[in-house]
Amino acid sequence: MKQQCIFCMLFLASIYSNGKGSIESLCQPESPTIPDYGKVWCNNSNRPNSVCIFACEPYHTLVGANKSECVETINEASWTKANIECKPDECEPVINSLPNGLVTCSHGSKVRSVCHYKCTTPGTSMFLGMKNTNRCLPSKK
Repeated sequence: MKQQCIFCMLFLASIYSNGKGSIESLCQPESPTIPDYGKVWCNNSNRPNSVCIFACEPYHTLVGANKSECVETINEASWTKANIECKPDECEPVINSLPNGLVTCSHGSKVRSVCHYKCTTPGTSMFLGMKNTNRCLPSKK
């Protein structure tokens, strides 16, 4: 039984050895921090030299580096900092006020938001033929 345990330890050490005679460190956590509204794909789990690529969900833009790598040092393995964020796409220009009226938008100036315009001052009205709603399109217009 003792010989089997020694064999198992040597076998596992050979599988996880980094070629330098030591057991390979794994990056912790298992993957780099995933930003809100983001996704990550890694090519080799959390082993050294694994590279993780980030992407954002639709209607969001990636800000920062798009990848992080598991780097092994003498004492440990850790992910390179990606400092990324998935920012919501927004329309330009932002219309949040209306003279003599009120603007209410479902999601502020973010893509897919629907804004409604309403005159609130007595004796005012929308110009003939003007729409009282507007949608922020994926083109950011």
